[in-house]
Amino acid sequence: MELAGRAGWRVLDLARAFLDGGARFLQLRAKSLSGGALLELAGEVTALGHGYSALVVINDRADVARLAGADGVHLGMGSVSVRDVRALLQTCEIQTHLAFSEQHPLIRNLSEYGHFIKTKIHE
Repeated sequence: MELAGRAGWRVLDLARAFLDGGARFLQLRAKSLSGGALLELAGEVTALGHGYSALVVINDRADVARLAGADGVHLGMGSVSVRDVRALLQTCEIQTHLAFSEQHPLIRNLSEYGHFIKTKIHE
């Protein structure tokens, strides 16, 4: 969100431009928004993305990702732990996507960093 604003774009307009250009994966990062505002924006971005058959993930906030109907949450180094997200979501699929080289010290602890957690619960 911050990047879109600095470039003079509204988040939804930028997301639509990416989707119109062929993107099928959106990641929403909006650290400066309150929880309620983030949930509203996440819902709008998710609905837009799903209209294009795109996957949408929300940074750091598993609760918002799930409530907004997003496809997942990205957990970075400053996020809550994977263990805490699992407890929040009860069951979830974990897919690891490394953002670092194999030599990076964080790669030794994959249980805590660099995870994409799908928020769709399969019962």
